[in-house]
Amino acid sequence: MVAPAGRTAGFRTRRLLITGMAGVGKTALALQVAHVVAGEFPDGLLHARLRNEDGTVKDSAEVLVRLLRALGERSEDMAAPDAPDQLDDLIHRYRTRKAGRRPLILLDDAASELQLDALLPPTTDAAVLVTSRNRLTAMPGSRTVVLEPMGASESLALLATIAGNSRVVVEPEAADVIVRACAGLPLALRAAAIRLAPVRTGRGRGWPGGTDPALRLGELRTGDLDMGRVLGSALRARPHGERHLAGGPASVADGTFTAAEAAGEAGLSEDTAEELPERLVEGALLEMAGIDAEGRPRYRFQELVRPATLTETAGRTAGRRLTAAG
Repeated sequence: MVAPAGRTAGFRTRRLLITGMAGVGKTALALQVAHVVAGEFPDGLLHARLRNEDGTVKDSAEVLVRLLRALGERSEDMAAPDAPDQLDDLIHRYRTRKAGRRPLILLDDAASELQLDALLPPTTDAAVLVTSRNRLTAMPGSRTVVLEPMGASESLALLATIAGNSRVVVEPEAADVIVRACAGLPLALRAAAIRLAPVRTGRGRGWPGGTDPALRLGELRTGDLDMGRVLGSALRARPHGERHLAGGPASVADGTFTAAEAAGEAGLSEDTAEELPERLVEGALLEMAGIDAEGRPRYRFQELVRPATLTETAGRTAGRRLTAAG
């Protein structure tokens, strides 16, 4: 990308992939980049979300219809939804419509390389921003940015910006508790900051749900900001075996575990579970925590993911009980 005179381009590659866990700020960063470089794309911004609110993957044909409408295509000119060649027709129309144009395309929350196949432009006329919880490999020539949770000082600064610096100054202990509880996730910090009660001079309000992880996610919700929903959606989007494994290691002493320990608690064979932690790492729900004395990788959940796995497991158990009772 070539920046206008006097300004540095937000990114110089024609394709940028932003990855990281749910709630870490991928979409916010992508939108910020899009805003900074908007002047370089005379044909505007095309923005498509690739998942539904519950975490399920949107059909590529549905996404293409929305993009084509944004490009000026009429619905009546497109193939009927039940036509056998609908997807091929939509892909052809989409690529034809973009030919010679220079839009910036933001594909938000991509699930897989297969989903992107129909949506990536075949030429470099258009620039593409993709956000995903997974490390994708279907974007040759792209630059990948891995977005990590914020550190304590950054988290405190964000909390002060939203809740007010005076609250953080007057209630430093409460602010520290909130920062630790939000585990560096901007979405969680925004929700917590908005929920902060007025300052009581000389006394900190503290964390509303206490330190109980089971209550923490319930407190990180206000308006459209819902950390529990976002993490729950990310967990439900994983294959069954990964979700089952994630519900297993509930009570390890130091918070870390091997694939064998997780498999044992989840009731899976070690052979079956061996690859599952790696897939959860790729999906930004687990992180590496070192190597044990026998040379085996150890893993741990990100601070807020563990309560989410417990909530999801409890929800599935309650659902099975209701089904059996009915």
